[in-house]
Amino acid sequence: MYEDWNLISGISTVTSISSISDPDNLIIPGTMYGFTGGYVEASELEPGQGYWIRSSGAGSITISSGMQEKSREFTNHLEGANFLKINGQTLYFGMDVPEEHKLSYSLPPKPPVGAKDIRFSGDTKLCATDECVIEVMNNGNPLTFEFDIKDGDVWEITDESGNVFECSGVNVLEVNGDSEKWRLRKFRTTVPTIFALHTAYPNPFNPVTTIQFSVQTHGNASLQIYDITGKLVETLVDEFLEPGNHSVQWNASNFSSGIYFYNFTTPEFNVNVCQLPFWALTVYYSWSSYKKNNINSWILFGVFAALGFLSKYLFIYLLIGIKIFFGYIIIKKKKFHYLA
Repeated sequence: MYEDWNLISGISTVTSISSISDPDNLIIPGTMYGFTGGYVEASELEPGQGYWIRSSGAGSITISSGMQEKSREFTNHLEGANFLKINGQTLYFGMDVPEEHKLSYSLPPKPPVGAKDIRFSGDTKLCATDECVIEVMNNGNPLTFEFDIKDGDVWEITDESGNVFECSGVNVLEVNGDSEKWRLRKFRTTVPTIFALHTAYPNPFNPVTTIQFSVQTHGNASLQIYDITGKLVETLVDEFLEPGNHSVQWNASNFSSGIYFYNFTTPEFNVNVCQLPFWALTVYYSWSSYKKNNINSWILFGVFAALGFLSKYLFIYLLIGIKIFFGYIIIKKKKFHYLA
């Protein structure tokens, strides 16, 4: 064998890998792989089948049946590690292993086009950093991500279109297979500066889609699904939320195919909506002040800018403004007479 990856074949009978004679301890534990449409770890060699095996150096091994050889023991250093299964293939992340054991988690060279293969960049099934790139060969077929995050942290995974999915604890995510590269990284907690409601993904979907949103302040929130007639069909969120980025999945398997709408409301969003007229007037009077340079425009510019900054109370200002306006109209109407 040569140093690095080698292709070997089984003998005339099924042989356990424990029957391989390796006096120089060349075989790197955990690196015996067969191929059935994609790589699978092998515990025995079947006649006529090819296998990848990784060697720490050049030398010879002997494959024979009926004899038990002493080989290097494989110590699993990933007990308690986070793991992610993608269409049944397992990747590990969020935990490091000693340098001398990292090759035990390496993977053979990528298979030819048309095969299925899922790995971290660098040809490994282990990512020990807080940011990892997942490379996918799946012929565009749908993907099922099954997360089991044991360290209590929140991770997020992003596809090539920039769609972000938040994952924590035990989580299942179903997506289309358009992306060949996914970015997995530990979520860095930051409080969003604005309210945001993102596009559902995937869309169209069958039957599960993910809706993500960001809230800026503590408060009650509601996320509801409506059909095309405006009828409420399901409430996905109706609770007190912490500031941050959130996501929720909607499983529409119990509903007929069609077009649906989702509506998300929070007190924060209502205040921001009330803020818009004041900022619009601020922009208008800043332009008017520049063009006309009269005292009235400067005063109004200052007033509306001040109201814009006092965002917590904008809804109160709006109600007062509406009340004053209609009061003025009513009083003004009393001064006029109309002819029939």
